[in-house]
Amino acid sequence: MQGWPPPNATAQRALPAPMPARCFFCAMPGIAGRGCSSCLVRIPDPAIAELPIRPECPRCLGRFMAIGIDRNGSVVHCCSRCHGLFVPPRAFCSLVAQPALAADVCRRLPGTPIPPAALVPFVSCPACSKQMERGSFAASSNVVIDVCHEHGAWLDGGELGPVVEHAARRAAGHATGLGPAPVIIREIVRGPAATLRTSALTQGKRVLGLMALALLLARAYWMLNARGANLSSHGHDSARAAEGANATLGP
Repeated sequence: MQGWPPPNATAQRALPAPMPARCFFCAMPGIAGRGCSSCLVRIPDPAIAELPIRPECPRCLGRFMAIGIDRNGSVVHCCSRCHGLFVPPRAFCSLVAQPALAADVCRRLPGTPIPPAALVPFVSCPACSKQMERGSFAASSNVVIDVCHEHGAWLDGGELGPVVEHAARRAAGHATGLGPAPVIIREIVRGPAATLRTSALTQGKRVLGLMALALLLARAYWMLNARGANLSSHGHDSARAAEGANATLGP
């Protein structure tokens, strides 16, 4: 099988950026190629035309279809089987700046989606085949996305609307300060409902909290036992000293 991307697909041509570059993980505007001021990951360049992508979905191996969303050359790639979306930098910037475009994309998705398996391994970028990073979008949402810092973000079916809506709300409240940095994770359970993907993290936090409490209780128990042993030893020593004094001095 021929390697990917094809040899003639490595050249990229510059296009006029329709809007400021934005971070994939938090949607905050910034300078392309530099670290995001909010979450420190590198911001992609929307002025670079996208590479050709593989024809099959990295989640379910369904076929991709391209959906143009504006007149600036912004295109998203939709899986016709699971409705997962690969969103290049230009399209991501357009969708965040104009959230109404997301509803139009969703209306144009074909048929009824077939959800993939709940347990998802790492997703490979359809453009360069490198393993994408996974993290919670903007840290304050319950949506988990996969990102290739150069070529695009992967969203499962039904996640596009929540992502752009959350980005719009965060941008509107940005004047009050940035939220916490998103946590980049290595593996997570992903199912049709967002709660399935976050339950593993919640359960892990609870287990760690219970372990820490158990250690504190064990330490307190050990300290109390040690103190009791010291008091008992001191009492025996005092009794022996009294017996010795009585033997020496007499009754």
